Amino acid sequence: MSDSHFKAWTERDGALLRLRLSRPKANLVDAEMIRALHGALVEFHKHPGSLRGALLDAEGPHFSFGASVEEHLPAKCAKMLGALHALLVGMLEFPVPILVAVRGQCLGGGLEVALAGGPIFASPTAQFGQPEIKLGVFAPAASVLLPYRVSRPVAEDLLFSGRSISGAEALANGLVQSLAEDPEAAALAWFESNLRERSGAALACALAAARGQMLVDVRRRLAEVEHLYLERLMRTHDANEGLAAFMEKRPAAWTQRIVDRCTQLFEDLDFTAVKEWKAAKPGRKAIGYLPIYVPRELIHAAGFLPVGILGGGDALEVIQGDAYYQSYICRIPRSTIELGLTGRLDCMDGMLFPSICDVIRNLSGMWQILFPDKYVKYIDVPQNYVDSIGGNFYIQEMQTLREDLGKLRGKEITDAELNASIRVYNDNRDAVRELYAYRAAKPWQAPTSEVYVLLRAGMVLPPEDHTVLIREYLEATDAEPRAKRDNARVVLTGAFCEQPPLSLIKSIEMSGCYVVDDDFMLVTRWLLDEVPADANPLDELSKAFLHRSASTAAKYDTKREEKGVYLLKQVKTRGAEGVIFAAPSFCDPALLERPMLQDVLAKHEVPYTAFKYAENTGQMAPIREQSGTFADSIKLWSVK
Repeated sequence: MSDSHFKAWTERDGALLRLRLSRPKANLVDAEMIRALHGALVEFHKHPGSLRGALLDAEGPHFSFGASVEEHLPAKCAKMLGALHALLVGMLEFPVPILVAVRGQCLGGGLEVALAGGPIFASPTAQFGQPEIKLGVFAPAASVLLPYRVSRPVAEDLLFSGRSISGAEALANGLVQSLAEDPEAAALAWFESNLRERSGAALACALAAARGQMLVDVRRRLAEVEHLYLERLMRTHDANEGLAAFMEKRPAAWTQRIVDRCTQLFEDLDFTAVKEWKAAKPGRKAIGYLPIYVPRELIHAAGFLPVGILGGGDALEVIQGDAYYQSYICRIPRSTIELGLTGRLDCMDGMLFPSICDVIRNLSGMWQILFPDKYVKYIDVPQNYVDSIGGNFYIQEMQTLREDLGKLRGKEITDAELNASIRVYNDNRDAVRELYAYRAAKPWQAPTSEVYVLLRAGMVLPPEDHTVLIREYLEATDAEPRAKRDNARVVLTGAFCEQPPLSLIKSIEMSGCYVVDDDFMLVTRWLLDEVPADANPLDELSKAFLHRSASTAAKYDTKREEKGVYLLKQVKTRGAEGVIFAAPSFCDPALLERPMLQDVLAKHEVPYTAFKYAENTGQMAPIREQSGTFADSIKLWSVK
């Protein structure tokens, strides 16, 4: 039996069935090959005659590059998976052992076919792998069969990483029987020594006995993973995008993958990512901070992980924290206390509280009392921007922190370490600026709900990893065209230290607004340009804070006429049509600042609207209606 994809014949007086993959271009396992191979097995299963074994090998330098990706696209994958899984069950049910000889690459669907055979004989140059995960999918049959051939950790390594292993590594892990320069000859020799003289009836019964429970499990599990693949995975963006990108020979746009990861980090109040970072290397420490502004470079230079603490959001019920603050105090100190008292911040080796308001100053003192075994510092910042006065004061503050962190790690922090960290954060701030510039230019491509969780991810990830993540997102979203709407372009401001719920941001976007600038996580954009990293690091950080930092509600302005200058610049440079003030309830600094900023906007005829929120705000309908009405008024009445 033969066709353009497959050949089958018997030899050795009918004792050995030869099966050979012969599809040009590396023996891709397509529907025609599956049909031919399955047909041959069914025919010889019905009439085994004097068969004592079968040998599956392949023409050319490679066993198989895998399954046909085209036939795994949504329109065809159900039929393809059904046929492939029927073939694999047929191989496992075959009444004599199916030996497999592998040269070169044995990947994806090709390895799944090999796994359904008996012992595998491989050349030293053979490569085995399940690369499906790299395309945004997974290997259904291999997920079931690999754990029967190798240990679960090895199986999961191959399935989750998509990497290939050499013949030697496959031998060490028990995936192959033996290595030989001529694997077909080795398989034939094994057949002659171990199978040819055996009873065919005894072999059939031995196979049925050995594989009985396995076949029951494999049939059940194949049905389960097939359903998972078709009904869950293939409904995702990543699966369809990964396969389409492969077919179109372009990079995959993994926007949703990145957003999903950031959302998981955003929702994780147990700081799992921080715990995993610390566990990866003994002795690592994490320092928490409220993300208005602290010199994170000093924490990073000590080898510690700076971690932004943003309260409990709308997912945390505050019970114990309410005992420490009055009801007319903003929620973030109460939810931060709740995080601490419930053990969620036990992974923090210290906490920094920036100079924001009296409430946070009190929170710093409470923390010292509640957690006496933790390092705690209130970070004071200057309100005089003369280098010889406020500058010297701030340098002394940073020097104290530098010495404290040095003691905590057991070694002084050098200027070289600080300058290296300044370079790391220069790159991170540059990536954030790229992100904000991209969103302002194409807000439909980078929705603020995505930008927000991307920024929040930077509160728990090392800055180097966060920088890479931002740039991956920019590349991914730019490669994925999204619908453009006629939304109003607005600046969202007033967040201060308590950050808005994600649902609030989504509600504003759903109301017909594109947020083209904001004041979220001010620590990421407080310094407006690159800090020199080849001089005295504390001097340069001080000068950057004093003279080249964002003038927001969270920063003291020495002159009344400075109020609103930065906000107006945001409006003009981002092409905004209006401003939405969204301030936390009971946040006195933000609420006191708002009337002065509104006066400036009114003088420059910039439309605005305002509302308050708490981090656990649940009812978003009024906010959506208010911002929607505001967007409509801009489109209807504003003079362009």
